[in-house]
Amino acid sequence: RDQFVRSGLMAPILSGSELLGVISVFHAEPDAFEDSHLDLLVAISRQLSLAMKNVERYEQVERQLAEFALLQQMGQVFNQRLEMQPLLDEVVYQVSEVLGYPVVNVDLIEEDELVIKATRGTGHQPTEQEVRMPIDRGVVGRVVRTNRPALVSDVREDPDYVALSPDTLSELAVPLRKREEVIGVLNVESQELNGFDADDLRLLSLLADQVSIALENAALYDRLRQHSTNLEHTVAERTAALAKALDRSREADRMKTQFVSDVSHELRTPLSNILLYLDLLRQGRSERFSTYLETLERETERLINLIEDLLAFSRLDAGTMPVNTSHLNLNDMARNLVEDRKRLFAEREIELRFEPSESLPLVRGDERMLMQVFANLMTNAMHYTPAGGRVSMASRSVQEDDEDWVILMVEDTGLGIPMQEQEKLFTRFFRGSASRKMGNPGTGLGLAICKEILDRHGGRITVQSRPAQGSIFTVWLPSASAPAQMGFDFDPRIEDQPSREEPSPSAL
Repeated sequence: RDQFVRSGLMAPILSGSELLGVISVFHAEPDAFEDSHLDLLVAISRQLSLAMKNVERYEQVERQLAEFALLQQMGQVFNQRLEMQPLLDEVVYQVSEVLGYPVVNVDLIEEDELVIKATRGTGHQPTEQEVRMPIDRGVVGRVVRTNRPALVSDVREDPDYVALSPDTLSELAVPLRKREEVIGVLNVESQELNGFDADDLRLLSLLADQVSIALENAALYDRLRQHSTNLEHTVAERTAALAKALDRSREADRMKTQFVSDVSHELRTPLSNILLYLDLLRQGRSERFSTYLETLERETERLINLIEDLLAFSRLDAGTMPVNTSHLNLNDMARNLVEDRKRLFAEREIELRFEPSESLPLVRGDERMLMQVFANLMTNAMHYTPAGGRVSMASRSVQEDDEDWVILMVEDTGLGIPMQEQEKLFTRFFRGSASRKMGNPGTGLGLAICKEILDRHGGRITVQSRPAQGSIFTVWLPSASAPAQMGFDFDPRIEDQPSREEPSPSAL
């Protein structure tokens, strides 16, 4: 190549079968070299080949050490992010800004779909709506299905490629794993052909291992945090439940204490009167004996009623109260009660009415128990209705929630019940303010017994009341059958059929 060159030697620089280059020696004189010179040059080329290979290995080791140091540093950064989304955002930031990849995104598997959870770089700006792709589509889908990385030098030649950015020409995707199961994909893209090589594949595969560990830690942290939240919620609920239980226990203790006091008073008063009038029978005037006997009978009846209430609750709690059911006509039962108590109500100057519904369906129940319920309601109405007032009983058949019911209502024009006391009326031992105001005897068991009896019959008891306007207690019992089937005349065209709502006072 030079006009002064007349002779030359050349020897290849080989590493095995790989040609690394050529070493050349030139001389201005012709025939300046001998075979020995060529042998020497070949030996030099061999040494040069070894030196160049060592330099390459050194650079490779140095680069790997730098990569390992960088990966370790990035792993430490990842492990500082315990929450999932901040971790994913940190991953795409580090891969883009520190490693220099132009487009980065992390896809995670959710219900057989790949969802882009974090992205950074041109063409992949974050959006409010997650980008989803079926696992059977795209290069990232292939990575999931095969559990192997994918290096695509030219995406235009890959049939699986799905364009999310029109500028992408090459793509590299590596799997993120939990043990051997693929949980997602770390994906990078480039706007250049052959934008990635084997070194990029190796580096991102190592990085994917770090990211996978960090993701598993974040998932564990999320589960622990959720468990902690659930535990706190459970503890709060249990604490609230225990507090309510403690309040109920304290209230029960208070009511039981009050009950013992009331029972003691209720027992002491009639017993004291009985002792007094027994003494009067022994020492008093004979012409007053009939009056004394009436008082004794009344006080004895009072004691019997009290003891019956206590025994009824004892049998209900122990489950020893037998239920002898039969088909019953509530009109007949109510009518008998009204007839039996007319005189007693008249003595108190209280009007007593009964308005039966014609062709009332039968109910199935224990006559003795239900009579106790109706008798309690009538007695309460009498006690809390002043002279000149009215107590009314009425029967109706109603339909509610596609079920047929037979109801018996007891209305009074008495003192009424404050709203805050109504929800406690059917609680054992509870006595309202009206009972103490009027000095009526009782233990707070009557209405609770009524509720327990009706519960056993598949029925219920409800109340409507306003202070100074009176009260309506309604007994609900399931209809047993149509009256025509039980030998009663029945006309299905009953007028003024009550609605599904609670009967109003005007219905009486």
